Amino acid sequence: MTTDLIILGAVALVLCTGVAMWLVAVGAALLGLVRWIARLVRRPALPEPEPEHARTDPPPTAYLPCHTPACGHMSTPHDATPTGGLACRDCGRVAVQI
Repeated sequence: MTTDLIILGAVALVLCTGVAMWLVAVGAALLGLVRWIARLVRRPALPEPEPEHARTDPPPTAYLPCHTPACGHMSTPHDATPTGGLACRDCGRVAVQI
């Protein structure tokens, strides 16, 4: 009688683990199928957003070091002046007089 219960318990354990393995396998296959279908019907990409701050300044004539504390002694864009010099775009100091 005890041996029959042990055998019955072992058979039940094998069946339960077998069913669990089948459920995991079927779930993995369904997940793979859903992901494959989703990849086939992927939405089109969104359009590129417009740049928020489009620069409309003309390109500078030259980048020169601006030796003023306002510009931090860094190279800044300089534009040509009507007198033939190059003025700093940030602080207005004329850097080069031609």
